[in-house]
Parts: sequence; C-alpha cells; structure tokens
Amino acid sequence: MKNSSTIFLIIFSLISSLAFSSVKLKVSETNAGKNLITGKAVVAKEYKFPGVIQKSYLDTLTNSITVVQQRLNQSGEWLKNRGDLILFSIKDDNIKWSKSINYVNSKVLQYNDNIFLETDNILNCLRISDGDELWDAKVNLKYIDPLMNVGIGYTYRSAVGVTNMLKGVNLKTGEVIWKREISEQYNWSNQIIHVNDSVILIVAAGLHTINLKTGKGWDYDMITGENETKIVNNDVYHISDVYAFTKYSGVFLKNEVISNVGSNLLNEDGNIYFASKDNLIKIDLNGNIQWTFDIPSGKSSSSELFIRYNRLFLFNKGYASYNETSVGPLDPNVYDPSVDSRDGDEKISYGKPYLTAFNPKNGEQLFIKEFNTDDQMILDSKVQEDRLTVLYQDKMEAFSLVDGSVIEEKSFLINVLDPFNHFLNDKVYLKTEDVKGRKIIDPDTYYLINTRDNNLVVIDHNFKFVKNLVLAENYLPFTSNEYGYNIFANNKETIILNPAGKAAALLSVSANQIIAKKVLYEIKDGSFVIVDLQDILME
Repeated sequence: MKNSSTIFLIIFSLISSLAFSSVKLKVSETNAGKNLITGKAVVAKEYKFPGVIQKSYLDTLTNSITVVQQRLNQSGEWLKNRGDLILFSIKDDNIKWSKSINYVNSKVLQYNDNIFLETDNILNCLRISDGDELWDAKVNLKYIDPLMNVGIGYTYRSAVGVTNMLKGVNLKTGEVIWKREISEQYNWSNQIIHVNDSVILIVAAGLHTINLKTGKGWDYDMITGENETKIVNNDVYHISDVYAFTKYSGVFLKNEVISNVGSNLLNEDGNIYFASKDNLIKIDLNGNIQWTFDIPSGKSSSSELFIRYNRLFLFNKGYASYNETSVGPLDPNVYDPSVDSRDGDEKISYGKPYLTAFNPKNGEQLFIKEFNTDDQMILDSKVQEDRLTVLYQDKMEAFSLVDGSVIEEKSFLINVLDPFNHFLNDKVYLKTEDVKGRKIIDPDTYYLINTRDNNLVVIDHNFKFVKNLVLAENYLPFTSNEYGYNIFANNKETIILNPAGKAAALLSVSANQIIAKKVLYEIKDGSFVIVDLQDILME
C-alpha cells in the first residue's frame, strides 16, 4: 500500500465532512509474544479496519480511541481521498460512531470531551460521546489552551488566503471573544512560553505576548524569514502569496516561504533571549529591551541559543526552512502522492554557520568562530561539558566553548560507513542471542549516530570508530512507566525490563504504541492491537 503512516498524535490532520458512515471491524485474538517471568504466551486482541489507519488518539478519561481511517480503492493498491473518523469504545468493545470524511482539506484536534474539526476554514466542535456538532466558527486554529478553554487562530479569506487577523475563540461556545492583528508572514514558531496561566509568548514575525482572555499584549517586531520573487511559466509571482495556473487540465496551487531564520526562545530568570535575521535581543517578560546586538547582513540562519559557564552562546547552523505547499489536479476518488505535495519543509543552505559567545548581562560579544563546512550542511549538533560537537554527512568537529577553537576534527569514509544523519540522545539496547543478557550503549559515553540508511554508528569521544550496528535489529527506549519498568522497542519487537533491569517480556509489537493503565495499544496500517500487561507490570 502506498503513502501510509501510523503514529499516535493528539493533532490529527487532513479530515473533513460531517456525514455519518458505517464501518465494520474484524476482531480476532493473536499471539503477541512471551512473558519471560512465567514462560506463558501473551495474548492480544486485534481490531482490523477495512482501510488504513493514518492517525489515532487514546483518551484514557473516556476509555476510547479516536481513529482516522483512509479508505482504499477496490484493488487495495491506492489510498482514496475519502475516509472515516471513528470513535471506538474500549470499555464496550465496539464502534460508538463514525463519520465519512474527506482526507484532503481539513484537520482535527482533540482534547477533553470535544473533537475540533476544521473544514474549508470553518471550525466545527463535535461532542465525543455521539459525534454531534455543537458549534462552528470561522477560524484557522493555531493553538488551544485547555486550561483557559480558548483557541486562537487566523481569519481566512479566499482572495488573499490566511489574513493577519488573529482571533480568540471560546471553546465552550464558539464565540469570538477578541481580535488582534499579528503577522503570520513567516509562519509561527512551534515555541510557546507561558508567562502565567492566562498569558502566552509566541514567535510570529517577532515576539508577542497574548492575554488569552482579552487578546492584549506587547509586540516586538522582528524578521524571521524572507520573501523572494519567482518566475513560473514566464509570469512573476511573490512567493509568499498563493497563485494558480492550469496544469494537466487541472488547477495547480502553490505557496512558498523561507522561514526558521531565527533561534529558540531562551527563558532565563525572567528574561527572554531570541535571535532573528537582523539581531539578537534580551527582553524581559514585560516587553522591556535589556540590550540588542546587530547581526551582520547575510549571516543569520536557523540558530540555537544556550547558556553555559555564565555565557550566552549563539550557534548559527547555516540553513533555513523552505516551505512549498502545492496541490495538483486530483481524481476526486483516488489520492496520488506523485501529484500532491503538502506542507513540505525542506532544509536549504542559508546564512553562515558559526559559534559566538556573549556576556548575557550586557550583550558584549566575547568571541566568534566561523566554520569551514566544505559546502556541507550541518545535520546535527550536541553540547557536552565544554564543547559543541557538530555532525556533517561524513565528518565530525568539536569546538571549544572557551574560545571557539577546534578541539577535535575527523572525516569518515562514506563508502565504508553510511552517510550520517543525526545524533541519537537515547540509550540503545543491543540485541543478543540471549534475550535476558542484552546490553545497553549510553549516549553519555559514546556518540550514537543514526545514518541515512537507518544504521547506527558508535563513535567514542576521541572520534574513534567503535562499531556499526543495524538499528532496526536493536532497540531504542520507548518509555518508563510508573512501576519502574523500562520499555525498549524497534519496528518489530518490544522488550520490557523490570526495575532490576531483567527482561520481563518480549513482545511482537512495534514502537508505534502507547501504554496506559497497564494496557498496551499498538497501531498498525489497518488495525490496532490491545495487549493486557497486568501480569507483566507487577507493582
């Protein structure tokens, strides 16, 4: 089957329509592995859906699972645009309700007792118990605050797309309680700081505080992206706008923007540090500027701020995000991923990579070290003790946090090792013949590098090669639960260690799972599996 992905998320995407539908499940018992303490088989219950499960949400309060299913064509080869939004009752062991949905033009969020379904820029609130619509509002949601019962989002107009008019919506009634103009020119950062219970700080073409009750707050405008001009079919368009032209006798829509030209929000002792395209600032939570530092033109990119040894460090990574959203001509019944591309963020080279340090009290620059990347893009980085380690596709460099000098540098032959991808920050549980005698590799002792082909390269802190492993055959930590058990999983198996570190169970369950109240829930392409762990997770 093509284009399937299954992960547990609170945020659902790509759903629409409110018509009720009828979905039938096939239920069976299956062997899910072995209890290594008792030696007995672990039995699971599997619920098979007629389509492909794309998103799901486990609600332990209502003891239910919300499922987004995408339908298959008759041959089972292609995914359709149509699907179903389904509420399954774990307690009653049946489907409480389902709705026919369109998998192209909407999104859904769920929290507490409601499901919020956004279709054609209309937000509908659905009651979880029966799927009935409670209210609707004209808003594109960006954020929900469950404590205040307020959602915030933008107004959409067909002629211009999403506007800069931000709205606050009462999630109990759907009433718009305030409006305020905040630019969405370079998209929102996913960083939000709670100043207090009712006030948040966001990054959207600058810094803004928002009182969720009134919409009021201070603004500090900054540039965190860039607009360009692009020629398409000999016509000139502004890439931050939505434009259309005919392609393959259908309509082709395109929207592009360069974003992520900025840093993380660093909150330290009631002060916020943030770097944009043009400057680095220190500002307090009341909007008072403490100091600013001008960043030279053409240097900024995606960056990271951190404080160590009473110094403020700015690590500029030399790339930004390029977003292109396009929808080509679609058969109304068949989803073809070769024609349709949505919200794809791509890393592009942008600015200059460097490390610089400041006195956090007054903004005095202490040193700057520009990197010689040999035209390679920085893939990942890691701060440990007095060094910043930078990862490229075939080399590693470590820079001193004292003066920026190079501590270690080494290139690796990519014809011997796979091209590097990113650091793993979790322990890896090694697979051995004896399931009870497996060993753990700790990222505090070694650099654990995930490669492009999903292998694992182990490097010591002197940049010496230790070993190469197939990551899929070993295990990453999935979770630790309240009883002191540790769960390690890969794409095929899950191993559960008791508090003493001994293997308690080996299950044929992938890492695409969640555990709640001693019950494991795994989502597969076309089914979900429920495994009772009462006899394994002993208190």
